[in-house]
Amino acid sequence: MSERARVMPRPFLAMSVALLLSTAAHARAQNSDEASRDGADGLADPVGTPTTPSGYGGRQRVSFPVVRPSFAPPVSVAPPPVHQNMITTDPVAAFQGLLILRYQRALGESVSFYVGPEFLLPDVFIDGLSGGGLILGVDFHLIGPAPTGVWIGPRFEVLVLDDGADRGLGVMLGGMLGYTWQWGHFTLSVGAGSSYVRFELAGSVVSDGLIATGRTAVGYAF
Repeated sequence: MSERARVMPRPFLAMSVALLLSTAAHARAQNSDEASRDGADGLADPVGTPTTPSGYGGRQRVSFPVVRPSFAPPVSVAPPPVHQNMITTDPVAAFQGLLILRYQRALGESVSFYVGPEFLLPDVFIDGLSGGGLILGVDFHLIGPAPTGVWIGPRFEVLVLDDGADRGLGVMLGGMLGYTWQWGHFTLSVGAGSSYVRFELAGSVVSDGLIATGRTAVGYAF
């Protein structure tokens, strides 16, 4: 083999080595650039926003909606106010001959009292007998704020009687159980019970015994 044949491969070998070194340096530079971009993207990504690889050199950002819990309190509707004072009359008692005008007021959450004048119409309740007096009572409210809701309580009535010739005194003592409503300023109270009645004229008893009583009071609350 000639000397030229032995020397020819050396330049070719040197070129091959240089090409390999250049390719390696270029690959290292490209990897370094990608790492720098990935670090910057990682710092810019907000918490809760993951990334997924896309292709060979890019990253695709996937966003998820952020759901924040609401701690707002539920909306409640306030009940209508309960008026503490009432002025009422009793149409059923008036039909039976007894006119009653009653003022009632709450004394806290569970007690109310009432007071007012009453008039006995002539020749209706007892023939030839008329009079006027006072009614007084206390209601204990078992359900609902006073003066509304379910109530029970005693009542006392006193009347000055007149039959045209003589005068006397009448008393009524009893109790009732009932219910009172308020719708705005309008009020309705119904109840039933019994009372002991004793009427005297000129020293003589004209009525004595137990009678059924009721309440159907309507009026104005404020």
